[in-house]
Amino acid sequence: MEYHKHYLIRLKTILQSSILYLILGFLIIIYVLIFTKVIKYKSVYKDENYFTGTVEKYVKKDNATTIYLKAKEKILVSYYDEIDIDIGDNIEVYGTITEILPNTIPNTFNYKDYLYNNHIYTKVTAKKIKVNAKTHNVLTKAKNWVWQRASTNTYLKLFICGDKTGMETNIYNNFKNCGIAHLLAISGMHVSVFILILNKLLFFLQKHYRNIIIILFLLFYAYLVNFTPSILRVVISFIIGTILAWKDIKIPGIKKLLLTAFIIILIDPFNVYSTSFQYSFSAALGVIATEKRQKKNYFINIIVISFYTLLFTLPITINLNYECNLSLFLCNLLFIPYVSFILYPLGLLTFVFSFLNPIFSLSTTIMEKVIGFISKWHIFTINIPRISWLVIIIFYVLLYLYLHYNKKKFLLLITILIVSVKINARLDFNDYVIFFDVGQGDCAALISKWHQKVIMIDTGGLQNYKVSNNVILYFKSIGITKIDSLVLSHGDYDHMGDALDIINNLKVNEVIFNQGEYNDLENNLVENLKQKHIKYSQNANALTFPNAKIYSLNNSIYSDENNSSNVLLIEIDNRKILFMGDAGSVVEQSIIANYDISKIDILKVGHHGSSTSTSEKFIKQINPLYAVISVGRNNRYHHPNQSVVDRLKDAKLYRTDQDGSIIFKIKDNNFSILTYGN
Repeated sequence: MEYHKHYLIRLKTILQSSILYLILGFLIIIYVLIFTKVIKYKSVYKDENYFTGTVEKYVKKDNATTIYLKAKEKILVSYYDEIDIDIGDNIEVYGTITEILPNTIPNTFNYKDYLYNNHIYTKVTAKKIKVNAKTHNVLTKAKNWVWQRASTNTYLKLFICGDKTGMETNIYNNFKNCGIAHLLAISGMHVSVFILILNKLLFFLQKHYRNIIIILFLLFYAYLVNFTPSILRVVISFIIGTILAWKDIKIPGIKKLLLTAFIIILIDPFNVYSTSFQYSFSAALGVIATEKRQKKNYFINIIVISFYTLLFTLPITINLNYECNLSLFLCNLLFIPYVSFILYPLGLLTFVFSFLNPIFSLSTTIMEKVIGFISKWHIFTINIPRISWLVIIIFYVLLYLYLHYNKKKFLLLITILIVSVKINARLDFNDYVIFFDVGQGDCAALISKWHQKVIMIDTGGLQNYKVSNNVILYFKSIGITKIDSLVLSHGDYDHMGDALDIINNLKVNEVIFNQGEYNDLENNLVENLKQKHIKYSQNANALTFPNAKIYSLNNSIYSDENNSSNVLLIEIDNRKILFMGDAGSVVEQSIIANYDISKIDILKVGHHGSSTSTSEKFIKQINPLYAVISVGRNNRYHHPNQSVVDRLKDAKLYRTDQDGSIIFKIKDNNFSILTYGN
């Protein structure tokens, strides 16, 4: 007994020692660097077209099914046909390995890194899938039952299973714009409510037995949601807290949080790159920071907690969205209690008693309507450009000093630091010509030094995907929220299909159309421009750009929309850039006949490299130094045509399908070129 008591005293001393956490922190950093940066992981698959394994997870959306398959390694399978599968099923997949692409537009979500950090190195497009055997595992069957029952309602699936794939993009963006997207992720807040409910239901048991049952429930729940870091944090923290209470050992909340983080990182060092991990632990630090600052008034506490969680998660939010919505204080005040004490418990009841689904659906609809209304208050949204790791470190040092010394001057320094990030983004002495990779389409931008002016030329457009979302994100990442002139070369969808997305998410001063009658797509845009009081015209000759000359070379109207494209010649620092839109050889002949142009520095090749453009005579006349073809990977038109590529043999050729986005920096008559391809 005496030995046991002595052991507990030593254990308590060790756990309370700050040196322990410093040593563990140092070892964890080395551990993460070795296993995530030094060691490189590659797929064991090469050119196989047959795969067999167990379904770990699947997502059905529209006509596509995405399957996470556990085979020799994790595989991501895309299947575009109907299939009846369950988690745990053993299946055979016949298909081809497809390339996993990184983010080809800088400062946007890197899908390749995301999959790599989740140990997925192979992506397969399946032609045929065969189910070998259905699962007989009791836990897996229980998981399937829960997922299928929750799938009857988007918010049930979200609150129970942590899956938001069924949520409409615009609704999710409204939550994100209001700064409360965290309410849509299963977090410590939701699990805490779950623990509270279990405690109430198991009141008749002694606390020791009650905690054991709760831990078993939590472990199953973690399995149910695929052991996401945010859930692991709550589960492991609860287990640590239970063990410490059992042994009557008390340690500060911050040290318990660090122990939890160390365990999660030991389980998988790649967890540190998970947004779920980063948000969960930074928000938890914010809550711990409020412990000595909380008041008796519940609503004041919500404001205090919102303020500190905002501070602690601000660097993550900035580098994800590049903006902060100040209405989040109001939104958190309204919706944290609403979700915690009404919607989430009602969701749990609806999961058990399905007849409550109409009431639950009405409750979520009311929330969506209010959030949709608040999200339109753009006046509260502040753009903050991308911040470096150095700035993030300085930010957290200042935050620590503020919390430790309780001096408001450190909050002032934090504000100055954020403002300096915004100012620094404008202290750029380069002019830029950017060709964005938007798949099969065109989208480019001219950005003047100090961001005095931005001209966007075309927006791209795909029928089932908003390619401009990443373009908008890039603009925000460098501190641009306003487009001075949006020039649409012509009315084809692959050139202006995302124009509405641009005017809805960025301030646009004017829109320039090409000559000729408006088609249906253009008329629809004109109606929206009128509603937003945005100027529009067909006068490309009126375009201006600092220290540059802009010439409109095609003011004729042709029966073919492509040939009616706006063609722009732009001279910056004695460098000539020629944008051809989709103009064909007939327009090229007209340009040669009417204008004395030669020695073009950058040619945006006409019509994605189609054989109808870029004639031999035209290329000999303009003699481009660089040529850029904006084209989609494996496109059905087989662009660019090989004859066009051959004609451009004397130019340095860039293609968005191979090089990703291409950025030309112009300063003092010199070029530097950046590409963001594979």
